[in-house]
Amino acid sequence: MFGTQGFKIYEAGGVPVSVSPTFLILLVIVVGFNGIVPGTALAAAVFLSVLIHEYGHAIVALRFKLGAAVLIHGLGGLCFHRPASSDRDDALVLVGGPLLEIIAGAAVFAGVFFAPEVLAIPWVGTFLSAFAYFSILWGLINLFAPIYPLDGGRLFHLLLRRLMPEASARTWALRVSMAALVLAGAYAVTAQAFFLVLVVFMLGMDNYNALQSGAPLVSRGSGRARPMSDFGKELLSGAEAAFADEDWREAARLCHQLRASVSTISDKQMKRVWEILGLATARMGEHEEAMEYLKRAPDTAAVKEAREACEAKAGSW
Repeated sequence: MFGTQGFKIYEAGGVPVSVSPTFLILLVIVVGFNGIVPGTALAAAVFLSVLIHEYGHAIVALRFKLGAAVLIHGLGGLCFHRPASSDRDDALVLVGGPLLEIIAGAAVFAGVFFAPEVLAIPWVGTFLSAFAYFSILWGLINLFAPIYPLDGGRLFHLLLRRLMPEASARTWALRVSMAALVLAGAYAVTAQAFFLVLVVFMLGMDNYNALQSGAPLVSRGSGRARPMSDFGKELLSGAEAAFADEDWREAARLCHQLRASVSTISDKQMKRVWEILGLATARMGEHEEAMEYLKRAPDTAAVKEAREACEAKAGSW
């Protein structure tokens, strides 16, 4: 479903996990600088922490029927999924990653606190200490640092979209991100953390290029409370009427026209459009197409029933 540009190592819970060659290069570097036993312990701790982080995103993405695939690479991890239908859903997917990572790190920290003797075991002690420290620190940075494209930077952008026009939100999100990167870069130079300097430089260039390009950071509308045009209201009203009259084809046609020609559609109105489209298409017998719409529709009783019917039809092919 998603191109991850890595080697698939396993799949669990419907989420395929791949590893990029850049992570293997990082593994060799870590082991080379720290020795085989502590190096593999550190690499394993970071790998597990990042994997838990990405699974946190994936769990919420699956909850919203967005699908998910995870890639672990040399600079962290990525969770691929279909675009969320609203800023709220997007924010919940973003929060899920660092939140689960912080909880996992805190759980290990608590376990070590009550059983400190495990730290005396060479590999285990290094692994647990690194995992707890990295998970909590990296989780907090990801959640609260307004650096794009980290989770905190994306969340900050979503917040600004609620407060100002999209173009201004995008500009300010990237400007604040670049300012935060300047501070992070100054710290990295002072601490002689040259790998961090490289990461900060790469992120800074990405932010600068994004700012210069003018491309939106999120493809969908912000969902800010702007009224739908009279034409849009007329189309939605017509779709509702056609749906009530069981004229499925006309209801679907009007919904498609609404999506194509009206830009000011609130999240609530868009969910109703997905619901009408999904139910109408399902009742026309277009079950595969209907599933794509029903995945985005709210979980009403009618939608759940239609999903089950479409899945049953798909299973019988």
